[in-house]
Amino acid sequence: MSLNEAKNWTGALGVLLESSQDRDPAEVIRELCDLAHAMGDETAEALLDADPTLYRHMPALTRAFYERVVRKEMAETERLLRHVWVGPVSFVDVASAAVMRTYNRVREMFERVDFRACRRFVMVGCGRLPVTMFHVHDRTETSEIIGLDIVPDAIETAREIAARFGYARIGAELCDGQAHDYGQAQIIFITNMIASKAAVLSRIAETGPPDVRIIVREPYSLRRLWSESGERSLDPRLEIIGWGSAHPTLSRDLYLKRRSEPTSGGQVR
Repeated sequence: MSLNEAKNWTGALGVLLESSQDRDPAEVIRELCDLAHAMGDETAEALLDADPTLYRHMPALTRAFYERVVRKEMAETERLLRHVWVGPVSFVDVASAAVMRTYNRVREMFERVDFRACRRFVMVGCGRLPVTMFHVHDRTETSEIIGLDIVPDAIETAREIAARFGYARIGAELCDGQAHDYGQAQIIFITNMIASKAAVLSRIAETGPPDVRIIVREPYSLRRLWSESGERSLDPRLEIIGWGSAHPTLSRDLYLKRRSEPTSGGQVR
């Protein structure tokens, strides 16, 4: 990337971010995604690394993105709980197209992580409509599928939706992921919505079993401006074992496991 190109991209990003206070946040985020695709991942990452002051926009963008997601979840859950169908129906038969895109986004997880021995799956930041948990219920025999969230209304709604569609193995707990005991969990999924990913990952490293597998929904490119990265402050007790496919919303799955204990010679087994 030439110096002129860098200046042009930096200027375009600056103009868009400075306009964010006076515009629809959802539209700003869409334009940031379009700009990220136009400049390319490497250029976007380089611009953010070169100018940390850009992160001053992060609180407002994060709040706007959260509110946008919550509005969509509330609209969908109200529709699903209010509607009366003739006879039994499954969630995948009546969910909206937008929600099914989110449901299907985690399909790759089942190819990368072995669920056959998973007795307890924990989702940190389940929200009102925990479609990842629904997909795990539909796809696996996992006996306990537990969602954590710090918003009481989200937990209550998640329980209602799970009961509405007969997801008997699903539970939801009002709990901060930083305080949960992960000792019984074989697989843990951390959403992009939560704050303090690093603290949650450290808690998992502290309390999780030796064979725990962790999936973190991780931002890349310009999405680092409204979603926290877990990789960049990763607890040294954990290690990366793979990446999922990039998604147009500038996120992908990060796969982690507990790091092996060093031998007496100081090498990792």
